[in-house]
Order: sequence, then C-alpha cells, then structure tokens
Amino acid sequence: MEVPASPSVLDLRPIQLVEELKTWLGLADDGTADLVGVSRRSITNWRQGKNAYAASTERLTQVHALVSGLVRSLGDEAQVRLWLRASDAQGRDRLALLEAGEDGLRQVVNEAASLLFVTPTAPDFDAGLSDSEAAWLVAGARTAGSHVPGPARRVRKPRST
Repeated sequence: MEVPASPSVLDLRPIQLVEELKTWLGLADDGTADLVGVSRRSITNWRQGKNAYAASTERLTQVHALVSGLVRSLGDEAQVRLWLRASDAQGRDRLALLEAGEDGLRQVVNEAASLLFVTPTAPDFDAGLSDSEAAWLVAGARTAGSHVPGPARRVRKPRST
C-alpha cells in the first residue's frame, strides 16, 4: 500500500492522480478515464504535459480523494478493489455507480462514510470512581487552573452612593 504523503492533492498534476488511481484500482487508461468522466485523449494530453480543464480535474480530485481515503481505511489496494466491485445494499455495483456521474459518486461516498469517518466517543472518565473521588479530582483540577467549569456565580456590582 502506497498512499501519497503530499501536503495536498491539489499540489499534484492530474496525470499523477490518474496514475495513483490506476495503481490502486488496477485499471488501464480507458477504465480510469471512464471512472473520472474524461476521455482517453485527456489522459494522453495530461501525460504529454498539457493543461487540464478545471471541470475534469474537479471530478478527478473527488474520485482520487475517495479512493485515497478507502486505501487508508481498508489498508490495501486489494481490499479497496473488492469493496468497489461489490454490490451496495441495493445490489448496484459501486464502481459502475462511480462511473455514472455526480449522483453515483455521492451515493458511493455516503456508503463509504462509515469506513472513512470514525465517530468520536467520549472517554469514560468516571470509570470506577466513587463520588468523593470524582469530586476530589474536579476540585483539584479547578485549583490547578484548569478550565473545568464550576457552579455559576452571580457577581454583584457595588452600589453607588
């Protein structure tokens, strides 16, 4: 598994994104062109150093970001290929959905969300502490200058005479 360590996908040339997608998914130029919604000729032009249109690179970077995230989450390209080639809950091929355009990309991203984004859970700070031990910890944190909120206090203005 080789996930790029570049600071931003936007720093990469379009042909670099295409080559990474080809490697991760085991696709040829034709399959990659279909996946990102460009012509085979566009990929050839990018390989020759010609500039890409913004609309082409927008979709390319979206698909690249999805697949890159899947590679990171699933751990290797083979698992990503299996996941994309498998059917979704409605029996549709995910790779075919990606090739179908924006709606397909959105559907695959929504389905991949559980793999890509981990829902944070709050740690259990209370585990095994008695009420007096918890109160002691909170009081100690307040005196140490921590930002543990205490009870709200009303401050009175001095009376003017």
